[in-house]
Amino acid sequence: MILDIKDGKPHNVSLRNMNFSDLNPLLLGYEYCLPGKSFGPRRRSYTIIHYVVSGKGSLVKDGILYPVTAGQAFILRPGETSTYKADEKDPWVYHWVALDGRLSERFKELDHVFSLSSKITQEMLECDGMDLLEYRITELLFKLYIELFGGKAKRHHYISRVEGYIKAAYMYPLRVEDIAKDLIQLYAKR
Repeated sequence: MILDIKDGKPHNVSLRNMNFSDLNPLLLGYEYCLPGKSFGPRRRSYTIIHYVVSGKGSLVKDGILYPVTAGQAFILRPGETSTYKADEKDPWVYHWVALDGRLSERFKELDHVFSLSSKITQEMLECDGMDLLEYRITELLFKLYIELFGGKAKRHHYISRVEGYIKAAYMYPLRVEDIAKDLIQLYAKR
């Protein structure tokens, strides 16, 4: 697939709806946006994740403006009305994937704008024209799901433990070494 068409038009990959129950890819594409190009307001019946490759823009939901830059993603959830717009001076280039399925409910836990370290959407686009396309895209959706949610419980537990330590010892001088010792003791017991 040619990913450098800079005509300001969306480029879609043709996907068949396979009605997979857990994560089901519906739409996939990319766009080199023209300065100031906006989309919306619009409400959708499925989840869409846009990954910003370069440039910047903004997302508006419930009257709140969220700036979005390269390396970040923004999510459009079912039932929410949103508008998004490319920057006038540095318009964004983004990839998107739309999905539904039982596990897509978990995406409601994400912030409206979040960092995404991988280029999974690029990998999805590179699958265009391959055999079993929808299965390959679904495999990459699970990879994205693992990236976004795989380590969250452990990180949250560490953060909760540190917050608890600080709250319990706020009246004493706090040192990073003491917090680290507390965490080491906790996990040495496991």
